Amino acid sequence: MTTTFITGGNFKCTVAPCADSSAIYYILLPMPMEAAILEDLAVRHEASIVAVEGFDWDDDMTPWPAEGVFPGDATFKGKAAHTLERLRHFVLGRVEAYLGIPDPVRTLVGVSLSGLFALWQWTQCDLFRNIACISGSFWYDGFAQWFEHHLLEPKPGTAYFSLGKEEPYTQVKRFQPVALATKAVVAHLKDAGIHTIFEWNNGNHYAPLLPRLERALDALPARGAVQFRSSAPA
Repeated sequence: MTTTFITGGNFKCTVAPCADSSAIYYILLPMPMEAAILEDLAVRHEASIVAVEGFDWDDDMTPWPAEGVFPGDATFKGKAAHTLERLRHFVLGRVEAYLGIPDPVRTLVGVSLSGLFALWQWTQCDLFRNIACISGSFWYDGFAQWFEHHLLEPKPGTAYFSLGKEEPYTQVKRFQPVALATKAVVAHLKDAGIHTIFEWNNGNHYAPLLPRLERALDALPARGAVQFRSSAPA
């Protein structure tokens, strides 16, 4: 049975608990996901599933300001650092107190811009043992170059990436570098000795999310079998 509540910072969290598991998947979503789907994922993957909504998607998921994708679009405001602090202070503590998990194995799952956010935050802190970036927006202005020159600290977790086979062939020129950027990200992580998985999916950026999400969760070793003391939310 899922529980939904609003936390500080205006986040809406829908929680599907899994008893006897220290693993929690936090999924950052641009739209709601049905409670029955979350409950099924929790059972199948032996982990509590937390769907988090309430973002200003273009601004809260981006690491620095950039021009909008199309002429006339609002600029991306680059509020990722603020979003990370809001998650730390308003989501993790309340969710984990509700679940009664004092020492969780956390995984952060993002799609599109929240996939970009998931990787970026992994360079800033150790709140999450694993990350999954589904069609991550690594085309974002300057990101691949910044990441390639970012000194990576050793991490014990897994980074999972997937991309649609049709995504590099989009008509939107701004998005076309996404495959090269994703491959560069994956190579940099592997060079740093971080366990990294990359998969191609069928379809484009807007292919149905659930099959891609299930593939990501299948690939991640986040069921709590590996004990890891993650950073506690302040």
